Amino acid sequence: MSESELYLIIEFDWPEPITKELASTVRNFHDIIKSEDWIQATVAASGGIGGDYSSLWVFEIQNYATLDKFFHGTNPVTENFPKWADLMTKMKISVKEKVKFL
Repeated sequence: MSESELYLIIEFDWPEPITKELASTVRNFHDIIKSEDWIQATVAASGGIGGDYSSLWVFEIQNYATLDKFFHGTNPVTENFPKWADLMTKMKISVKEKVKFL
């Protein structure tokens, strides 16, 4: 598999309180993401200092075609992302290209 070139970064705030439905939906989405080989790596973080959002999720993907697959494909990630996103109170999505130091 070729080297990753993009990072899809999703910053978000959790709703309060965290309900059983929310926990189940998030866990299901996490399991789906782990099962997809076209998402090369993921990082999740919460809390800390600074920023406008309480948590973030970073997806390492290969290229813009893969990014399109995340949002517009016919796969479990595309089908389940809206279910997860609709439960979050605030969200910001950005894409950054990998920096290669020569």
